[in-house]
Amino acid sequence: MDVLYNAPAIHHPMPMTSQIHFTGLSHIGQVRSTNQDAFGIYPDLNLFLVADGMGGHAGGGVASRMAVESVRDDLRQKEPDGNSRPYPERLRQAMEQANRKIYNAGMHDPDLTGMGTTLVSAFVEGAMIHIGNVGDSRAYRIRGNEIRQITTDHSWINDQLARGQTPSPDETERYKHMLTRALGPESEIQADILSQPLDPGDILLLCSDGLTNTLSDQDMEQCVNGFPDKLQRACERLIQLANDQGGPDNITVVLIQYTDHGGGPAG
Repeated sequence: MDVLYNAPAIHHPMPMTSQIHFTGLSHIGQVRSTNQDAFGIYPDLNLFLVADGMGGHAGGGVASRMAVESVRDDLRQKEPDGNSRPYPERLRQAMEQANRKIYNAGMHDPDLTGMGTTLVSAFVEGAMIHIGNVGDSRAYRIRGNEIRQITTDHSWINDQLARGQTPSPDETERYKHMLTRALGPESEIQADILSQPLDPGDILLLCSDGLTNTLSDQDMEQCVNGFPDKLQRACERLIQLANDQGGPDNITVVLIQYTDHGGGPAG
């Protein structure tokens, strides 16, 4: 069963296997008139995606949905000649192919000109997690009481810090939401890909910036750990907390727990 959502408020709990369990929720927030986020859950691929669209009119919602669908479709295609490329390589190429599709669509439709989207992807392969990202939708790993951001935001501020330059308070405020990388605006893009081992009990949190711009890392960790073995309630609570802070943007959350045994939560 596939799940692809790009809607005001939709929740999807479903245990996938005895090894991993998950849930996902997207909410329009308290300010926006449309939800330009999208998320995808694909059991046959062990694949999870969150995208946050940008662009006037319907462009952002089109871009985020295209990104999720394109990566899914690309990864479902059989490898030519029976060859099997490493999954990180396949994930990178699928995300970069999604970029080209979104770019071309924007070039050929005036209503979609300039549209783009972030994308964070997670694939569970045994006891390994492969993460791909472009933009500032994030992946976190919660292990015990520790939360760690796995992805790095492709933002103007992070680029300045990487160059050894410290933005002024005025620049930080002015450019805090400026992305340096997204799917769609340019014909070619480089996706960041990384792989990490998982421990039993680890929880992966994928989200759009509607969550991270309203809640601290500690808030998110405490919320998830406040509902042990109940991913659905944790996901609902994260959305509620973001909305309690004003919900200035669309909010999308996907939670994935690696159990490595037959027990554990059921969504």
